[in-house]
Amino acid sequence: MNRPGRPLVLVGYADALAAIESAWSLVDGGFDVIGLARARTRPALRWSRSVTLRQVTDPGTDAGAAVDDVARLVRELRPAAVVALDDQMVWVCRQLDRRTDPRTDPRPFPAGDQAELALDKRLQVRLAGKAGLATPPTLFIEAAEDWPAAFDFPLVVKPALAAELAGRRLSRQHAIVCRDAAQLAAARRRLAPPLLVQPLIRGVGEGVFGLATAAGVTAWSGHRRVRMMNPQGSGASACVSQPVAPGVRQQVADFVAAAGWHGMFMVELLRDEQGVAWFMELNGRAWGSMALARRRGLAYPAWTVQDALGLPLHPAPPEEPPPLMCRHIGRELLHLAFVARGPATGGADESWPRLGAAVRDVLSFHGGGQLYNSRRREPMVLLADTVQTLAAQVRKAPRPSRRRSGWSTARPASRRARRTCCWCPAWSTPTPTTCCTCRCGARSRSSAGCRPPARWPRRSRRRAGSPCSRTPGAATPGGGSTRRGWRCCRRWRSGTESTTGGRPAGRPATWPARPACPPS
Repeated sequence: MNRPGRPLVLVGYADALAAIESAWSLVDGGFDVIGLARARTRPALRWSRSVTLRQVTDPGTDAGAAVDDVARLVRELRPAAVVALDDQMVWVCRQLDRRTDPRTDPRPFPAGDQAELALDKRLQVRLAGKAGLATPPTLFIEAAEDWPAAFDFPLVVKPALAAELAGRRLSRQHAIVCRDAAQLAAARRRLAPPLLVQPLIRGVGEGVFGLATAAGVTAWSGHRRVRMMNPQGSGASACVSQPVAPGVRQQVADFVAAAGWHGMFMVELLRDEQGVAWFMELNGRAWGSMALARRRGLAYPAWTVQDALGLPLHPAPPEEPPPLMCRHIGRELLHLAFVARGPATGGADESWPRLGAAVRDVLSFHGGGQLYNSRRREPMVLLADTVQTLAAQVRKAPRPSRRRSGWSTARPASRRARRTCCWCPAWSTPTPTTCCTCRCGARSRSSAGCRPPARWPRRSRRRAGSPCSRTPGAATPGGGSTRRGWRCCRRWRSGTESTTGGRPAGRPATWPARPACPPS
């Protein structure tokens, strides 16, 4: 499988944010790389000519089968190392380490206690406090009974585990920002313990990177977030390099030494307006801004494997890496979309960026910044990654209801659904209990009720305005006629919906009271 003289490395998963740059770092470091792709996915890394992909079971579908697949590939391919690129792969590496023999099988990175620390933020917060790093006041919620009666808002509720087993599947919860009691109640319903509750700190995200070896930490570097994909809190869409302050460097070194860490690492900090650098978390695997490190000559993934195999570091760590800015095209475009949408929690937010200023910042290229996942010999990787980043966010976004006040703009899902109610265009949602706002009322498919028109009205004919307050055939406020939609109402008024095949048998002497229209 691999070329002679080039050790083989398995990396997973291939759709991780750091997958492309990490794989290229290993290739440039003298390794053959096989990427583990989740089943039924087509990551952008498949366009790379220097990386081979192998399909494995998605741990989000069956965690046990995912571990079995990776273990089978390790026995079959005999790689020199297995490197985790996201949190789910860290969990798989921890399970894989329990099955392998360290004397004959490669030990994955991270493994053992390192993997446990990388997944559990409770351990990270406690260890960071002992190492001297500034940690926010944290409330640990281990069970539903641990919630106190009162809180100081705003706050953020975070899952304590980066990946946890829920039945057979591996899942992950997401942090929620709460600005009042109602939002906190909603967060308590959505998130399950163990959780961390911390005050919401406003500031600028920073990262401290390095390579922990037996001789200590080397190849120090740092970055600062210029923009986040979602200004309310997410990964960076643009970041710039910066030197690591001596005080922070010593605290991080103590933290890494206390953890017994070996290999690459990232410590995420948040610097507030007073200049305090608060500890957020430890990334014990490849991180999203790996592109910035590689553009500065810092090959952390390759160095991690080389150090584990006892090989000299190649390329050699630079003495003074050049300052640089790096941006992700897909995330930059999503940043503009989030800014235009506004805060998800609603209400005014003075810190929310202005759309005009955000557009100017994204379109400006001061100093010729570099791009994530860009390689001159493989341009299709960058294009595929940008398209997939945008498509993934579109799939996750909630779809707003297409129903307008008055006439519905939504077609029924199937032919069977079309026969579940009458077909007044004022309210054509096909449910047996609330059908339309005309006099037909609710009709089930099996009952003798109205029949749908021979041809579904064009979308342009479904105009705003409800015909319930108008006579049959009258014009709607948006124009046009309601004659088609009121056929069933005439049959209902005559009392001959089915006995005469829909033909009116004469108007009743007294018409029933007009039903009230549902709220639009």
